[in-house]
Amino acid sequence: MSRHPTAAPGGPSAGGRLAGLEGYRGIAAVLVVVFHVYQELRVDGEYFLVGTWAHPWLYALDTTVDLFFALSAFLLALPYLRKAVAGERPLGAAEFLRRRAVRIVPLYYLVITAVWATRNGSLPGEWRDLLEHLTFTQVFDDQRIFYTVGPAWSLAVEVQFYVLLAVLGAAVCAVCRRARRRGSRIAVAAASGLLLVAVGVGWKLAAHALGRPETDWSTWFSLPAKLDVFGFGVLLALLVALRGTAPSRLLPPLMVVCSAPLLLAAVWAGTQQGLAAELRHTLAGAGFTLLLGATVLSGPRSVAARALEARPVAFLGLISYSLYLWHEPLMLWMTALPVWPTTSSPATLALGTALLLPVAVLVAWASYWVVEHPAGALRRTRTADGRPRLYYGEGAG
Repeated sequence: MSRHPTAAPGGPSAGGRLAGLEGYRGIAAVLVVVFHVYQELRVDGEYFLVGTWAHPWLYALDTTVDLFFALSAFLLALPYLRKAVAGERPLGAAEFLRRRAVRIVPLYYLVITAVWATRNGSLPGEWRDLLEHLTFTQVFDDQRIFYTVGPAWSLAVEVQFYVLLAVLGAAVCAVCRRARRRGSRIAVAAASGLLLVAVGVGWKLAAHALGRPETDWSTWFSLPAKLDVFGFGVLLALLVALRGTAPSRLLPPLMVVCSAPLLLAAVWAGTQQGLAAELRHTLAGAGFTLLLGATVLSGPRSVAARALEARPVAFLGLISYSLYLWHEPLMLWMTALPVWPTTSSPATLALGTALLLPVAVLVAWASYWVVEHPAGALRRTRTADGRPRLYYGEGAG
C-alpha cells in the first residue's frame, strides 16, 4: 500500500501528434519512481532529508500529478474546443468514453487484479478493496484509497474527469452551435475552463475553512480538488484551438518565464503548513501547463521538442503508463530482498533508485508490448469520427 499519492501518466496520446509531449510523461514517470523510493526510505514516517536543501525538491516530485492531469486535459479538450469554436458537432460521448476505456482499462485491470491476488494470501481477502479499484471509486474511501496499487488513485480521478468532459464538452459544443458570433463561442469555451479552475480552487478553500486535515484523502484527492489543474489544461487547449500550433517567438519564452516562479512557489509551499501547502498543486499545475504550452508553441524543431523526442526520452514516454502502474508493486516486492537498503541516506536513495528503475523499466517494456500495444488495436476498429472501420472493399462479395 502506498502512503502518499502520486499520479498516473495513462492519459491520452495526441492524435495528430504534438512533438515532445510524450517525453514529458516519460520524464515524469521516472521522477515518480524516485519520489517513491524516497518515500519508502522514511524513518518512523519522517522523510530523512527534512531540514536539508534537498528535501523540498525531492518532496515536490509528487507534483508530477499536476503535469499528468494538465496534459490529459489539454489533449482531450483540444478536439472538443476546436469543434466548439467552429460551431460544429464533437465526437459522440459514447465513442469518446470507449476510446478512453480501451486506453486505460486493460492494463489497469491486469495490474490491479494481479497485485490484489498476490497480496491476499488467502480468500476471501479484501473484496471491497478490489471492487473499489475495479470501479475507480477508491478515491471515495479514506481507508482504501492507496490499497493494492497506491498510485492508481489518480487513474480513478482521470476516469471521472473523462465522464465529466464527455458531458461538459458536449454541452459546450451544443451551446456554441447556437451562437452566431465567433466571439460568443470563444467566451463559452473559455467559461468552461475558468469554471473548472474556480471549482477546484473553491473546493480547496472550502476544505481549508472547514479544517479538513491533509489525511482526509477523499477531500484532497478527489476530482473536485483537481479540477483547477484540469481547467488549466482546458484553457491551454482553447489557446491552441484559437491560434493553432504554428511556432511563436514571443509566447514560449514568456510562458517559461511565468512558469518558473509558479513552480518555485509550489516547491516552497511543500515545506509549509495550512493554505500554502493546500494550494501547492494549484501552483504546480499552472506552472506545468505553461511549460506544456511553451513546448507546443515552440514547434517541433525547437531545442525543447528535440530533447523530448530523443530516443531514450521517447522510449520512457512510450512505456510511461506501464512504468507508473508497475513500479510501486515491484518496489514493495524488492524491499523484502537482501539487496534493498535498510538504512536511509543519500547513498541508499541512489542505490534504491538504481535497483528499482531498471527492473521497473524492463517490466514496463514487456507490459507495453504484451498488453498496451495489442489493446491499441481496439482503438483502430473505428474511424476518427467514430464509425466502424471497414477492412474490406465495398464491392467485396
